[in-house]
Amino acid sequence: MPVPDTVPTGTVDPALAARLAGLIGDARAGQAAFGARQAEAVRLTSAAGPASSESWIVAQQAVGRLVAQYGVTTRAAADIDGLVSARLQQQKFIAPADRAAIAAAAATVAAISDAQSAAIARMSEQLAR
Repeated sequence: MPVPDTVPTGTVDPALAARLAGLIGDARAGQAAFGARQAEAVRLTSAAGPASSESWIVAQQAVGRLVAQYGVTTRAAADIDGLVSARLQQQKFIAPADRAAIAAAAATVAAISDAQSAAIARMSEQLAR
């Protein structure tokens, strides 16, 4: 008798799918607000004078608001990690379909996070000069 080389994945738990969709939605909604704040921060950072000047301080504050907005994305990522942890504690196992859905959601939020983190790093480096 041949042994199948794939594991049946089954279906994603509907409650988990809804929660993951909500977290992805939160990250994407935060992405729009981040974009608006990023435009302001880029403009102010580009116009910033020397360290400790008034324009530099204003640019630092804009980057700080951007970091605060980035918290929406990092919160979504942390909540996805929390879902994994809670499932493992409760069930000791995550079904393959659920595991795939979690991985896909985590990758989506990570892509948003990586872009936002890189933007913040660029502006911070520019102000550090």
